[in-house]
Amino acid sequence: MSDFNIYLTIVLMAVFTYATRVIPLLIIRKNKLGKRTIKILSFIPVSILTSLLVYDILFKNIDGKKSLYISFENDRIIASVITFIIGYTTKNFYITVIGGILSLIVMRQITGY
Repeated sequence: MSDFNIYLTIVLMAVFTYATRVIPLLIIRKNKLGKRTIKILSFIPVSILTSLLVYDILFKNIDGKKSLYISFENDRIIASVITFIIGYTTKNFYITVIGGILSLIVMRQITGY
């Protein structure tokens, strides 16, 4: 592939990526969204983050393939429960993040992962 084709591909990808984000905003800007639509849209970030976290916590790469790994030996599950408890009790983002990182470090030391 020539340099021109590479640069053209990058530019076209940038244009299409930008267009898919700007065009809906231009359409929505003219119309007022209803309360129900706004409420439904407010759940999108939480649901995406939850799906990413659950996949990372419950699945493990075994022989190059992601497999469901629900066990007491799964350090991520135990660290997630500890992090949830810290977050629920403190209601402080920074303490929760630091506690989650530390709990995962400790669990990895215990399990030897």
